[in-house]
Parts: sequence; C-alpha cells; structure tokens
Amino acid sequence: MLKSKTSSPAKINLFLYVIGRDERGYHILQSLFHTVPSLNDIISIEINNSGECTMTSNTIINDNLVTKAAKNILQLTQNERYGVKIHLEKNIPIGAGLGGGSSNAATTLIEINRLLNLNLSTAQLIDISSGIGDDIKFFLMQQKCVYFDGQNHHKIGINQPLNILLVKPNFSISTAEVFRLYREQFLHSELQPIVEKEKILQHILNGDNHLYNIVKKIQPKILDVIDELQIHKGIMSARMSGSGSACFGIFEDYKTLKIAKNRISELYPEWFLHDFLI
Repeated sequence: MLKSKTSSPAKINLFLYVIGRDERGYHILQSLFHTVPSLNDIISIEINNSGECTMTSNTIINDNLVTKAAKNILQLTQNERYGVKIHLEKNIPIGAGLGGGSSNAATTLIEINRLLNLNLSTAQLIDISSGIGDDIKFFLMQQKCVYFDGQNHHKIGINQPLNILLVKPNFSISTAEVFRLYREQFLHSELQPIVEKEKILQHILNGDNHLYNIVKKIQPKILDVIDELQIHKGIMSARMSGSGSACFGIFEDYKTLKIAKNRISELYPEWFLHDFLI
C-alpha cells in the first residue's frame, strides 16, 4: 500500500491588482505570491484499490478541492481500481485568503503523481488543476515567491528581509462572493499599474489589493484589522491578503513586530496571529 504524509504551506499576496478577465471568465491578476513556510496543513495520503476518493479532516471543509484534484489525476491512470484515502489536518485558517484549499489540492496532485510514478510535468499538473482553482498553479510550481502578470509568471527574489505579522480576525470571507461582487461593481479594469520587476519592493510596501474595497462592503470589520496594524510603531505597510479576511503588517524589525503582536493578542484574543520572516 502506497502512503505519504507531507506539509502543505499557506501563501500571502504581497500585492494584488485585478487587470481584467480571461475567456473562462476568471479574473486576470497582477500579484506577488509568497509562501508562508512556517504555516502548514498536514496531508496524509493512502493509495488503495477501492476505486473511491475519500477525505477526513479535523474541521469541516465546505468546498473540497482535495478530492476534486485527486479524482482528476486518478482518471489519467485509466485504472478504475485506484482509489485514495486522504486525511487533512487543517492549521491554515479557512476563508482567510491564505490559499489553504489551493495548497492542499496542489500537494495532493504532487503526492499522487509521485506515489504512482506518473511522471507528469508541472505544466501537466497545472492543466489537471484547471477549473478547480486558479491559485493551485502557484503551489504546483513549488517556489517561494512568484510574480503573476496575467498568464505570465516570474520567479522573484526579494532582496530585503521583511518581518511580517499575519492577522486573521474571527470572521471569514467567501472568495466566490468577493469576485461575484467585483464583477457586478467594477465593469472595467481598475487603472493598471506598471509593475517592473526591479521595483517589486516598492509595490510590496506601497502597493494595493484591489479586492479590499469589495471586502469592506461585505464585512466592514476588516477596517478594524488594518487600522489595528497601522497604529503600531515600526509598521511599514498593512494590507489584506488575497480575498481576505487575513491581513498582514510589514514591520521595520522583529522587535516592533513582537510588541504589536503582543498588544493585538491582548486586545483581540480570538484573532489568529502568526509572524514570519521572508
């Protein structure tokens, strides 16, 4: 029996611009994705001969991207006996804009590909994931930092250490609802910024998240999260990740980050906090 147990990392969007829609109706993004390697889900996979894909978890998963991904890749084996049993231990907050579901799906594809010696390329795995979730391709690349410019992507190196405090409040946001409202309220693309790779740090510190204005309408309390980050000494930038509700602050150094983290945890003990260095 083939088994594996591996980690599945979170991500943040250091900036996010919506620049249009493709032929599938998906929004085209300019965004810098970065893994959060210290924040992981754990996925246990067991290949069997049941012909079924099943998943258990330590929490309720409403949109199960994992079994969708598993079914897609197992269909390519043309062996109806193959099945997979998956257990997902969730540590990445759900409905946070941290890519947990996409990461889980990507890890599932990578592991089944490896366990069954299918020798599928990254491009082939990305093709398999098409229609499940657009962020999956980032995790399939297995890179720390990738800049997506529409259909193009570039591996990016950030030449300055960044102390980041991740804050997920005690509410979640539906990605599908955010993009639905974005389609309804923004018929034309917002002003498209020119992102030059050599100036990527400027966008990290001074950029934007075009989805933030929509999330403010869905859940005005997101303003409290950004405001709470911005009042602290040493803050360089505060922004929402993905479609929310998680936000992050970039601090001048770890000392000021730690002070902010301690203060926020005292005021809002129900919020999820996680700090890391990139």
